[in-house]
Amino acid sequence: MSMGISSAFAASITITHGDNYESGGGSARVYNAYKVFDASYTTLSGANDADDVDDFTYTPDDAAVSYSMASDSPWVSVMTAAEQTWFKVEQAANGDYVVTPAGTDGANYKTTAHAQAFAEYLEANIPATATATEVTVDGSAASVDAGYYLIVAKDGKDAATKLALVTTDVEMVEKNTYITTTKTVSETNYNVGDIVTYTATVTIPADTAISELKDGSTTEYKDGHGPIILHDEMDSALSFIGTAYNADTAPNGYSAVVGTDAFAGYTLSTTASDNCTFEITIPVTSDLLGKTITFTYKAEVNSTAATDTGLVNELFGELNGYKTTPDTVEVWTFDFNMIKVFDDASDTNLTATFALSTSETYEAGSSTTVYYTDAEHTATSETETEFSEVVTVPTNAIALKAVTGGYVKADSDDTGTVTTFTATNGTAINFNGFAAGEYYLHELSTSTGYNLLDGPVKITITDTTTGTGTSRQISHTVTPDDAGKIKVENHSGTVLPSTGGIGTTIFYVVGSILVVAAGVLLITKKRMSREG
Repeated sequence: MSMGISSAFAASITITHGDNYESGGGSARVYNAYKVFDASYTTLSGANDADDVDDFTYTPDDAAVSYSMASDSPWVSVMTAAEQTWFKVEQAANGDYVVTPAGTDGANYKTTAHAQAFAEYLEANIPATATATEVTVDGSAASVDAGYYLIVAKDGKDAATKLALVTTDVEMVEKNTYITTTKTVSETNYNVGDIVTYTATVTIPADTAISELKDGSTTEYKDGHGPIILHDEMDSALSFIGTAYNADTAPNGYSAVVGTDAFAGYTLSTTASDNCTFEITIPVTSDLLGKTITFTYKAEVNSTAATDTGLVNELFGELNGYKTTPDTVEVWTFDFNMIKVFDDASDTNLTATFALSTSETYEAGSSTTVYYTDAEHTATSETETEFSEVVTVPTNAIALKAVTGGYVKADSDDTGTVTTFTATNGTAINFNGFAAGEYYLHELSTSTGYNLLDGPVKITITDTTTGTGTSRQISHTVTPDDAGKIKVENHSGTVLPSTGGIGTTIFYVVGSILVVAAGVLLITKKRMSREG
């Protein structure tokens, strides 16, 4: 350390982010650095004599620094107030002020508790005319004069105020933490029409600033005291199901909890201006500090879902301009192809009618009128009465919606759906919107001269997806498979394949036997007549 004359000199302040920071694309946090009084050295050091601002401790080299305030400093009234007991402030002959640590040896101002109390006093009494140097988190170093600085978040987001004795270039780390978010789902394949349940969480640090509305406003918040906003964007093939939370009921499965306590202190908007599907606004209250809020909500896979494609749901949190890195999850659905072929491959007039179900046995559905003995339907009646109701047994066939090239499994909002379909000779049909599993193709009728299949065709879809996240490769296989299609064949003629019935052959055989038997009976009768 070399000796030198007492002087002031230039320095700089750099601030890096605190815990849980995520680069989510939001605006960087900005701090205001207020120079409370000047610092001059009588001893200059080549080493960094700056303080560890994060825990309010100070280096022994502070003893080589003298402090002063100009007579016109806006901080004079703050430092000369009776309640300011941390430093002694005396006016010199030239009108300026000499500032020295209070106490017999000045050591007490180096303690964490002492420094923090002083910082809180200064922050509560920042003069209206005081100027500050802005320091952006993770930004370039801000040039400042040597001095004793109060550093606070520009918009009040940082609950931990900091003091810094800046005598040379100093690097600081934010003491406060950031909100964090998560988004989860059972990432797997679904049918169109299935309901997918999502879970989202937001963890609120204990030092988060409480939300405060601007004076006289019911919607606008003070700078740095805004609410947490969760932004959720769903793929267009996912239809959000949810309404604002009700303290008594959770319609459509929409609910929220804080730990084990019911939480209803938020609003939900499905008219967000940033292309989000919906936003959840959560005002920060004291009882939420240090807690994790969990939201559960649902969406239906709709009939616009493309096969082997991730249906993305993305969530990020925002607080006072800071944004978390988006959490992204996916679900997906599959397809298969079938082709109907007849013996005469050139006849495009040949057709067959089918239904698709998840059961090996096809139920066409029916309606039956049930009669009762009285108006209370106490017992059924074997004869018609005036007390009746129609009991409908629905078909177990899967509802389908016609699209270009085939069909898609219908969702709850689709209209004009069908439960049977016609396949034309040689024409392939695509079926989309199915989860992995087993399905059955039932042939209900076919063209004249051709025989129905003797049972349903079993279709098996297997999820062969590999990887996770950005490395996920969504894929599936289908059996049976014939060049990428399920081939369904119908045959004509009296000799039928093993997949058909016994056809007309039995009638020819039985007819021949009857003719022979009749002839034998006739001859026998004639002989008996002559002998008689």
